[in-house]
Amino acid sequence: MHLATLTIENFRCFGSPGTTFEFRPGINVVIGENNTGKTALIDAMRILFSLGSGRRDVYVSQADFHCGVTTVPATEIRFDAVFDGLSEDEQGAFYDLLSASNVPRAEMHVRFISEQVKGRSRIRPTIWGGELEGQSVSSSTHDLISHIYLGALRDAESDLRPGRGSRLGQLIRHVITSEEDRERILDHARAANDRILQEEGVQKAAETINDHLVDLTGQGLRQTIRVGFLPAAFDRVAEALRPLLPHGGGTTFLAVYDQAGFANICQAAGQHVSLLDRVARPEGSSVVLDLGRLTREERELLGADVIDDLTHHVYGGFGVEQNGMGYNNLIYMGVVLGDLVELRRADPLTYNALLIEEPEAHLHPQLQVLVYDFLNRTSVVEDAGSQVQVFVTSHSPTLTSRADLDAVVVIHRSADATLAATAIRRCPLTTVEKQDLRRYLDVTRSQLFFARGVLLVEGISEALVVPVLAGREGRRIEHGAVEVVNVSGVSFAPFAKLFNSTDAKERIDVPCAIITDDDRCSEKTDEHRVLNEDDAQVRVGKLKAGVPSARCKKTLGLIGGRVNVQVARKTFECELGFEAVNVASLVEAVRGSGHPGIATRLEKACQALTDDWERAATVWWELSDIKAEVAQRLASFLAENQAGTGARPFLVPTYIREALKHVMPADGASTEETNAAAAANPGTV
Repeated sequence: MHLATLTIENFRCFGSPGTTFEFRPGINVVIGENNTGKTALIDAMRILFSLGSGRRDVYVSQADFHCGVTTVPATEIRFDAVFDGLSEDEQGAFYDLLSASNVPRAEMHVRFISEQVKGRSRIRPTIWGGELEGQSVSSSTHDLISHIYLGALRDAESDLRPGRGSRLGQLIRHVITSEEDRERILDHARAANDRILQEEGVQKAAETINDHLVDLTGQGLRQTIRVGFLPAAFDRVAEALRPLLPHGGGTTFLAVYDQAGFANICQAAGQHVSLLDRVARPEGSSVVLDLGRLTREERELLGADVIDDLTHHVYGGFGVEQNGMGYNNLIYMGVVLGDLVELRRADPLTYNALLIEEPEAHLHPQLQVLVYDFLNRTSVVEDAGSQVQVFVTSHSPTLTSRADLDAVVVIHRSADATLAATAIRRCPLTTVEKQDLRRYLDVTRSQLFFARGVLLVEGISEALVVPVLAGREGRRIEHGAVEVVNVSGVSFAPFAKLFNSTDAKERIDVPCAIITDDDRCSEKTDEHRVLNEDDAQVRVGKLKAGVPSARCKKTLGLIGGRVNVQVARKTFECELGFEAVNVASLVEAVRGSGHPGIATRLEKACQALTDDWERAATVWWELSDIKAEVAQRLASFLAENQAGTGARPFLVPTYIREALKHVMPADGASTEETNAAAAANPGTV
């Protein structure tokens, strides 16, 4: 059984008619930019999952009712949850929630209505199961739904400390269920307590208190006390335990013996004494054993008595308050996941969820990857026949790049400015395209999931120069939350299909523009090979008459939904050369990239040219082998001479301008006037 869909309406940032989230069994990774409702989603789940008789730590308040543009708050919050994948036993356990469908399905509906009663605001909840309102849900059904929440601002150190409600204590209670095992632990506690109470200092403390009581009350009202422990109770013993870490920043605990003690333990090991010698090292008059180097098989060979003796000689350990925040978070996650897994094993008919906000907090990238893998593995409890469903919200492109695409849900603002949630598995990607996209989505490219607009470009040249050109158009990439994605080739389809479905439910509803080349005269035919010859006039003629390549036509076929395609005549460098005013900056960039000979040749050639196509063909020809180097220097040069008096004029190609318009609005006045003036007075080259 797993939560399949959750619709949230009029709760905080989610307005009407509501936003529907689709989930899968196991792990779900919900991502999106700030203020798109990730915390609101988690809190909605916390409210929904805590409707039973247990302790609650989140409630609906008047401030939770959505306010639209009219600033008048809504009067009804709606949560509609659908659970799929119910086994026969689960159908019986969750009978109150069953709906009349062809597949086993459970539904839970919650309404919070804000109303005025005698001049005071009141929130009235209504809960029902199944499809028809009025089908009541018993408290026992609610109690079968449980969750654990790890907030973004969690204090793992406090949560791991011993005390009432300790997570470690809960885990120990769920792991140790046998009365015989519990009684044995209590016997150890009672024996330790008796030895402590026999200490002279403890008894003297009691005598001191009694002496002062006589002074305070006199003999007539005197009370006598003794210092001792309350009767041992297993819950209290479990809650008094705390996680300890090895000293010295190590990864394993050490057992410390004097020489005589080590000889005794060797004698006890008998024929397997070589195992102890392998993990032992002398330190002064002591012998230190690194227990972490013993395998499970070696521990079995040594025997339970030897291992018990080794454990009793473990040296110290320090508390989590001396540990780093990141690793404390990992320890806490391990405790929480262990507790959920044990709950599931103890009662397979319960629904268990783990809700984690920003699991990447305080973790470096490599650990973020390991955390995702850990959560993914432990979300499936194979021997329990089902799973703990995990819901993660994140801002981390590192974690996102690791996630299975089918697990990712993107929250974003759609074209009508409402919040939408897109499960990536609903996008029209083929299996092969998903595999390709999974390979392409490194940490940098994964940032596209958090953007308000996406520019897909062929290579490093466009990736370096286009953001600078956007600035010249009054459109700063970073201010528009636009991500420039270098696909390192022309495999645009896997990326474009995230955005180009005609069904808004099957796309990320943000604008995406593809900037590509038409690559005319690039087909390997006798007619086009002439472009490799040195005759400039032949090259120009062929370029003018050329038609877009088959690859370009295929890319144009990706237009649809929120995807727009803008095409350069031949290449990006060729388009830059169509404007005479751009040549001076291109020459400077070529020279600055360490090619003075090419710079001089390009400068002289362009001085004699008046035809735009001839100039563009010359630029393309001269830069064809040094494109990346020139692009890097051109981006720096244009950024250094971006605006103000004396700024170097540079005209942005029309196809680039159209792509920028598609993905982002202008920051302010564009440089139309400056460009027009530059075109009228190109200066000397």
